Amino acid sequence: ASVYQSLLCPSSYMLSHPNLGNVMIPDQELADIVDTSDLFPWTAEAYVKLAYPSQAWNKLDLGCVYSNNPKAFYVSDYIHSVPLKGLTPGREYVYSPSGSTRTFTFTMPRAPGSWDENNPMKIALWADVGQTDVSFAVMKEVLAWKPEAALLVGDLCYADGWAPLWDRFGKMMEPLMSSVGHLTVIGNHEISQGATQAVDWLNRYHTPWRASNSTTPFQYTYEMGLMYVIGL
Repeated sequence: ASVYQSLLCPSSYMLSHPNLGNVMIPDQELADIVDTSDLFPWTAEAYVKLAYPSQAWNKLDLGCVYSNNPKAFYVSDYIHSVPLKGLTPGREYVYSPSGSTRTFTFTMPRAPGSWDENNPMKIALWADVGQTDVSFAVMKEVLAWKPEAALLVGDLCYADGWAPLWDRFGKMMEPLMSSVGHLTVIGNHEISQGATQAVDWLNRYHTPWRASNSTTPFQYTYEMGLMYVIGL
């Protein structure tokens, strides 16, 4: 198990004024973190007293909560990662997280180079997912399609520097991601928004970069059926 931390940097205007769906960060949620009047005396450099919640957006440092604020850093829950080796292509596996009574299943994609003209390979390809009702509806459609694997090619959850949104995204996408293997790559919302340099993605969505003899998790290859995937 591992944990990680990241500075809260809600730098995207879309977090408070989305074109679709609900507000991702309510003013009060941000205000509870930015306001430090309950922690410091008014003479302290880190003292911030907000007159009203929406004022919190104007009290950021280049889009980030000031680092001298002890509430400025998100700390993840325990993240459990298990490398699985020697799995058989096309075989179904049942698993249960330690300490849980819940069980899940997934099926390995077909072997590299194999094909079946009576059973074409189905791969889901999606991107710019987000966390709206539309996101959830699309996820259910992909799940119903029963793909052998899925490629999520960037801009997963639109957290844009607000790390708690990655937790919400994981829960929303659990029905699909717990049963269909995913290969992901980063988009601008993972690495350039929020000044987080993809730290959330790196800790949550591992890639087969070592098996690919790559030198970085940001570049990898994977082969299944007649498909050769290059992740960049």
